Amino acid sequence: MRALVLAAGLGTRLFPLTLLRAKPAIPFVNRPIIQYSLEMLKRAGIDECVVNLHHLPETVRQAVGAGFPGVHYSYEPEILGTGGAIAKIRDFLAGDDFVVCNGKIYFEEDLGKAVTSHKESGALATLVLVPFDRNAEFNPVFVDGRSKVKGFGPRYETQAGDTPFVFTGVHVLSPEILGRIPDGPSDTVRDLYLSLIREGKGVNAFISHAFWCEISTPRRYLEKSFEVLRRSEAQSNVISGHGTTIHSGAQLQDSILWNNVSIGEHAYLNKVIAVDNISIPANARFEESIITPLTKFEGVLQSRGGRRDRDLVIWPL
Repeated sequence: MRALVLAAGLGTRLFPLTLLRAKPAIPFVNRPIIQYSLEMLKRAGIDECVVNLHHLPETVRQAVGAGFPGVHYSYEPEILGTGGAIAKIRDFLAGDDFVVCNGKIYFEEDLGKAVTSHKESGALATLVLVPFDRNAEFNPVFVDGRSKVKGFGPRYETQAGDTPFVFTGVHVLSPEILGRIPDGPSDTVRDLYLSLIREGKGVNAFISHAFWCEISTPRRYLEKSFEVLRRSEAQSNVISGHGTTIHSGAQLQDSILWNNVSIGEHAYLNKVIAVDNISIPANARFEESIITPLTKFEGVLQSRGGRRDRDLVIWPL
């Protein structure tokens, strides 16, 4: 089996972090988040995959690094969407069932179970779902009592027995489906799965109860980072990258420091994300903020809610 890992998106909801790194390259508990998806694939026996690229492609290449020699790349000058990304590499994926996985998720599921479910169902597509969280901002995916996907989003008219779930961004697909995806931009849900459901072809649902999260907004990124950290029984209030120094007199609470960050004496940070290569001066106090260097951000300060503080920009979380 082979796989496609989606990493081309602009990540606009994660601004300003995604002006510095593509979303799959964002450090999540001290590792680029895309590495968790690649390792999930490896555990399922999938050693060869394509990562699609568009926004800040070199940051994704660097995030993958040398530890995944079976990774190839597909650059998209124009973002093609989920369906278009599959179509662009259809020859690579043909010949066996394959997996499509989002590069911005953390998921503890044994993917092999979903693959087995897909093969046994005989469906052209299997979507890996988790229980619906009414407090989160996710569109529901509705599934009937036979584990068949019936519809997507709030516009779907539910029927008796339909249950809402959340799509994890992991699909398992049969190679026959490649002939149904046109070249050029398209979306798997809008342009493929809805038509399969209407035709009665069947879209299978694999329900996972493993821990899953994604990082679409800065606040969610901060909260889920510490949720995952504490699942490992670590009790630290700081997640810090390499080259970072924290003065012994500084106080930090639930803050993420990227690489080469310096925290001065008596500085106080609470729920702060500090990106690469910045210095927080002594006695500074920041709460519920994102801190970036002034470089690259001068032109968007007023329009995006940032404020200048010396050579730093402070953004609301």
